[in-house]
Amino acid sequence: MKPDPTIADEHAWWKDHLRRLHDGPMQEGAALKVALALWESAGEQGDTQGAATALDLVRQQLTRLLEGLAALEREGHVHLASQDTSATQSPASE
Repeated sequence: MKPDPTIADEHAWWKDHLRRLHDGPMQEGAALKVALALWESAGEQGDTQGAATALDLVRQQLTRLLEGLAALEREGHVHLASQDTSATQSPASE
């Protein structure tokens, strides 16, 4: 018996989705933690210029993180919608 290509495609899609989650938002989240630590450190040391620079980094990393998560969410919604559509159009559902 041959493996179902639909299941293999689904598995490949989820594997890629998880890889993109790790490579994108997870990395952005780590960078955000570093930027927050720099901001806190500069603030504790009374370095207003350093704190302002670090705060800019925080804002940039937060924006990247949110954009990455939003993109993954959109892709997930599109994928799930296509799965729903293909399931309702399959001969088994008729």
